[in-house]
Amino acid sequence: MLLEDAIQEFDRHMAVEKNLSDQTRRGYLSDLRQYRDFIEKEYKAGGRIEGIAGIPPDSASKGSIGGAPVDGGPRQGIDGIPVDQMLIRSFLASLYRLKLRKVTISRKMAALRSFYRYLLREGKVRFNPAELLQTPRCETYVPAVLSVDEILSLLGVGFSETAEGFRDRAMVELFYSAGIRLSELTGLNIADCDFIGGLIKVRGKGRKERIVPVG
Repeated sequence: MLLEDAIQEFDRHMAVEKNLSDQTRRGYLSDLRQYRDFIEKEYKAGGRIEGIAGIPPDSASKGSIGGAPVDGGPRQGIDGIPVDQMLIRSFLASLYRLKLRKVTISRKMAALRSFYRYLLREGKVRFNPAELLQTPRCETYVPAVLSVDEILSLLGVGFSETAEGFRDRAMVELFYSAGIRLSELTGLNIADCDFIGGLIKVRGKGRKERIVPVG
């Protein structure tokens, strides 16, 4: 089975079963295709990954990832790359050479773990080669925030007396008073607003809902 085919199957799993947001799926797909490109470049395998640690590629069945039969075909010699921790470590080392931020590397490793966990569940690999690899400890940053004067200046902008102007002002004031993320703000619908109680229903990361008061 081609690695790209497995990635597309995983994308359908994320959309249908996990109900992940489009943004999260795009991030995972980007990370996994970077992993695919690394393999194609470094190992000239054309994206076809066969075998697992301790089992040579010629022990893998035709049309498989990680040596687990997919199409029920006879076992025969296949030129491929063993999917094991050494392969993942090589990819991890390439990310460090690119001088990526630790949080970025950690996210890519999380994508690989989830991807192989799905393949393991589906019986397409015999183990998860990314499960036991340690991710880098991420830096902790204090987010930059606007000062009170900057907020007042922003709210003092002259919005036009049109439907668009009223909308823009409402978005700016809600963004500030509710303390929500930009993606949460743009995802709001009229049905999410309790105008009498002064509350809004927000869908955050992982599609988790919470009720937020509006100041």
